[in-house]
Amino acid sequence: MAQASGSSFAVRAEATPAKVAETRNRLRDWAIENKVDAQTVNDMVLATYEALANVVEHAYGGRTGVFLVRALAHRDQLIVRVQDSGCWTTPKRATNGLRGRGIELMKALAQQIDVRGAETGTEIELRWSTADV
Repeated sequence: MAQASGSSFAVRAEATPAKVAETRNRLRDWAIENKVDAQTVNDMVLATYEALANVVEHAYGGRTGVFLVRALAHRDQLIVRVQDSGCWTTPKRATNGLRGRGIELMKALAQQIDVRGAETGTEIELRWSTADV
């Protein structure tokens, strides 16, 4: 399911790398159509990609699953929510130093991030101000 109309965007898709890439491209196009500035578009696309990559890698423990991405460009805010219905696990930093930085990356890219994890899934909400840009 993909839907983009005006200031809202929604995609529900199978949690696969191919669907993540497709969703990333659609989200970028939608943000540009909604006249979001280039830096915010780049930050939003990368932060959302990282959240979706985490769904693919961690949410379903090797089983098939889905993700839902919803975005809203409203007044002076851009809000993106990424949801899965997998099993929440507490993030752990990788011991090799090469992995385990996804949430830190999202925090660096978004002006605000809220991670809500439960046994029934995870929702990550990313926010940016688009005022005075």
